[in-house]
Amino acid sequence: MNKGAHAIGFSKFNFFILYSIYGLLFMRIAGSIYTFIVGIVSLTPLFQNEQWALSYQILDDLVFPIRDFVEVLFFSYLFYFESKKKVDLAQVN
Repeated sequence: MNKGAHAIGFSKFNFFILYSIYGLLFMRIAGSIYTFIVGIVSLTPLFQNEQWALSYQILDDLVFPIRDFVEVLFFSYLFYFESKKKVDLAQVN
Protein backbone atom coordinates (compact mmCIF):
# COMPACT_ATOMS: atom_id res chain seq x y z
CA MET A 1 0.00 0.00 0.00
CA ASN A 2 1.26 3.46 -0.87
CA LYS A 3 2.16 5.38 2.29
CA GLY A 4 0.97 8.71 0.79
CA ALA A 5 -2.49 7.31 -0.03
CA HIS A 6 -2.92 6.17 3.57
CA ALA A 7 -2.03 9.63 4.87
CA ILE A 8 -4.82 11.20 2.80
CA GLY A 9 -7.55 8.80 4.03
CA PHE A 10 -9.35 8.82 7.36
CA SER A 11 -8.15 6.70 10.24
CA LYS A 12 -10.44 4.44 12.24
CA PHE A 13 -10.57 7.10 14.95
CA ASN A 14 -11.71 9.69 12.38
CA PHE A 15 -14.48 7.36 11.21
CA PHE A 16 -15.48 6.76 14.83
CA ILE A 17 -15.76 10.52 15.41
CA LEU A 18 -17.77 11.04 12.20
CA TYR A 19 -20.20 8.22 12.95
CA SER A 20 -20.55 9.41 16.55
CA ILE A 21 -21.46 12.90 15.35
CA TYR A 22 -23.99 11.40 12.93
CA GLY A 23 -25.48 9.41 15.81
CA LEU A 24 -25.66 12.48 18.06
CA LEU A 25 -27.27 14.47 15.25
CA PHE A 26 -29.83 11.72 14.68
CA MET A 27 -30.63 11.63 18.42
CA ARG A 28 -31.10 15.43 18.42
CA ILE A 29 -33.43 15.28 15.41
CA ALA A 30 -35.41 12.41 16.96
CA GLY A 31 -35.67 14.39 20.22
CA SER A 32 -36.95 17.46 18.37
CA ILE A 33 -39.57 15.42 16.52
CA TYR A 34 -40.62 13.75 19.79
CA THR A 35 -40.93 17.13 21.53
CA PHE A 36 -43.06 18.44 18.65
CA ILE A 37 -45.33 15.37 18.76
CA VAL A 38 -45.71 15.63 22.54
CA GLY A 39 -46.57 19.32 22.15
CA ILE A 40 -49.36 18.46 19.71
CA VAL A 41 -50.63 15.40 21.62
CA SER A 42 -50.63 17.28 24.95
CA LEU A 43 -53.37 19.52 23.55
CA THR A 44 -55.66 16.51 23.00
CA PRO A 45 -57.44 14.26 25.47
CA LEU A 46 -55.18 11.41 24.29
CA PHE A 47 -52.40 12.81 26.50
CA GLN A 48 -54.40 11.85 29.57
CA ASN A 49 -53.78 8.21 28.65
CA GLU A 50 -51.38 6.50 31.10
CA GLN A 51 -49.24 5.13 28.27
CA TRP A 52 -48.50 8.61 26.89
CA ALA A 53 -47.78 9.98 30.34
CA LEU A 54 -45.42 7.08 31.13
CA SER A 55 -43.53 7.35 27.83
CA TYR A 56 -43.25 11.12 28.28
CA GLN A 57 -41.90 10.69 31.80
CA ILE A 58 -39.39 7.99 30.80
CA LEU A 59 -38.08 9.86 27.77
CA ASP A 60 -38.10 13.30 29.34
CA ASP A 61 -36.66 12.33 32.72
CA LEU A 62 -34.34 9.46 31.76
CA VAL A 63 -33.42 9.13 28.09
CA PHE A 64 -32.90 12.77 27.14
CA PRO A 65 -30.70 13.62 30.15
CA ILE A 66 -28.56 10.55 29.39
CA ARG A 67 -28.28 11.72 25.76
CA ASP A 68 -27.20 15.18 26.96
CA PHE A 69 -24.65 13.63 29.32
CA VAL A 70 -23.19 11.53 26.50
CA GLU A 71 -22.91 14.64 24.32
CA VAL A 72 -21.10 16.55 27.06
CA LEU A 73 -18.67 13.66 27.59
CA PHE A 74 -18.09 13.28 23.86
CA PHE A 75 -17.32 16.93 23.22
CA SER A 76 -15.28 17.25 26.40
CA TYR A 77 -13.13 14.35 25.22
CA LEU A 78 -12.72 15.96 21.80
CA PHE A 79 -11.56 19.22 23.39
CA TYR A 80 -9.18 17.28 25.63
CA PHE A 81 -7.88 15.26 22.68
CA GLU A 82 -7.26 18.37 20.57
CA SER A 83 -5.53 20.21 23.42
CA LYS A 84 -3.30 17.18 24.07
CA LYS A 85 -2.49 17.03 20.37
CA LYS A 86 -1.50 20.72 20.32
CA VAL A 87 0.68 20.30 23.42
CA ASP A 88 2.44 17.33 21.80
CA LEU A 89 3.07 19.39 18.66
CA ALA A 90 4.45 22.27 20.75
CA GLN A 91 6.91 19.91 22.45
CA VAL A 92 8.16 18.59 19.09
CA ASN A 93 9.00 22.07 17.76
